[in-house]
Formats: sequence, structure tokens, C-alpha cells
Amino acid sequence: MFFRWRAHPLNPDVPEGGIPLKEIIKAPPDKVRKMEEKLKRVASEENLSFCGPERIYNTRLAQELGAWAVAEQRGDEFHHAVYKAYFGEGKNISDPKVLCGLAESVGLPPEGAMRCMEGRLFSAIVDADWRLSKRRNIVVIPTYLLNESRLVGVQSHRRLVRFLESNGAKKVFTD
Repeated sequence: MFFRWRAHPLNPDVPEGGIPLKEIIKAPPDKVRKMEEKLKRVASEENLSFCGPERIYNTRLAQELGAWAVAEQRGDEFHHAVYKAYFGEGKNISDPKVLCGLAESVGLPPEGAMRCMEGRLFSAIVDADWRLSKRRNIVVIPTYLLNESRLVGVQSHRRLVRFLESNGAKKVFTD
């Protein structure tokens, strides 16, 4: 068994420079606060940084570059670097310069990253993922799919392990 990163259309109409989070999340402030508290708690439990970003960015280029990173055997490292840059440092992950720096930070050539983005070399893979996301009615990320089961939203490591094991995955690690 392995995990496969898939792209999902996260606010594809967000312009360059992003927009404030409060314009996207139309919920009462107390609900937003509770959501952020949960995210911070789960991130802390997993030793992940979480700064509670204040802006939403268009993630299309990051997704295309992520597909390239997977093809270059650096997918996990790149996805984790993007997570840390956005959720831990509040960086603009739609900025090609930021993305080139993230690619370089995981051992990928920044010139290759720029070539990939300029030529939109992995757009077909992301398009296919977006279509799959729509067919599978995925509206929240992360969504974990295994067999016919799904686990939706930010989860603790323990909850994710239980989900995997309850769907036939063999435990090959300790928690």
C-alpha cells in the first residue's frame, strides 16, 4: 500500500496575491476560531508548525509542481515543504519564486521548476486529478480514500492509523 497525492481545485479563481481568508470562509468568528484551534492542536500533536495563514492563494502552480516533484521522486518532500511554507510561515505558494525556492530546498533544480511552471508541463495530470475529485464528490481536503471508505478533514496520526487498519492496511510502523 502507498499514498498518492492528488490535486484538488482549491479556490481556483483566487487572483495572484491571494485574498484574505475571511473573504473565503463565510462563517461566524467563533466557528472560525474553533476550526483554527483544532488545526493548531492537531498540528501540535504531530509536531507540525501552524501559523493560521490570513490569506488564501491559488494553488494551481504548486499542484503542477507537486506532480513534477512526484515524477522526480521528491513528491513527499515537496508537499511537506509547501505545507510548511504556507501553514507554518504564511508564504505565498502561488508565487513562482517561492515555489522555485521550495523545489530547491528538497533537492530539485530551480531552473527545472521554472521550466515546468512556464511550460505548464504537468497541467494535464492536475486536470485529471481535478476531474477525479469532482467525480468522487470530494469537497473537503484532506480527504483520504481507501477501498470504499473515506476519512475527511484534518485528523490526528492515531485516527489516520485506525482508518487505515480498519480498511485492511497492515501495521508496519509504531506510533
